[in-house]
Amino acid sequence: YVNAAKEVVIQSLQNCNIAHFACHGISNVVTPSHSGLHLGTATKPSLLSVEELCDLSLHNAQLAYLSACSTAQNGDHGLINEILHVASSFQLAGFPQVIGNLWEVRDSVAKDMATDFYIRLQRKLANASGDLGDLMIVDTIHETIQARRVSTDGYDFLGWTSLVHFG
Repeated sequence: YVNAAKEVVIQSLQNCNIAHFACHGISNVVTPSHSGLHLGTATKPSLLSVEELCDLSLHNAQLAYLSACSTAQNGDHGLINEILHVASSFQLAGFPQVIGNLWEVRDSVAKDMATDFYIRLQRKLANASGDLGDLMIVDTIHETIQARRVSTDGYDFLGWTSLVHFG
């Protein structure tokens, strides 16, 4: 969905296997449970928060790709040993595999990384009779990051080092 309302997204998550978010993410240092994903439009914005995600119980979920800034960031230094961020809330909601970003990433880099990831994943799925296994996701994200590192000769490391996998 493009510019989807929060209610539509929450309803759609109930039946999806793979969820991809390409939006803005926010890490709330003061109240980490208010971190989340900005959804909707400029005239009707909404925040899908960590708190709301943790209340979900998704049974079909397999992979959430959060192509949004700071979705794996915990900015509260008092909780530095905790895993309270947007990516972990997707795991608590039921996604066993989550890909997120540790910090802000340029849109062009995020788009390129996601495109490469899905091309590689599609190839693997075609060769594996459609079974989305845990190691398949790990291998695919690793290959995607390595390909970006090689293609930039190690430069632009803030782009490819931000992407992390949980699961």
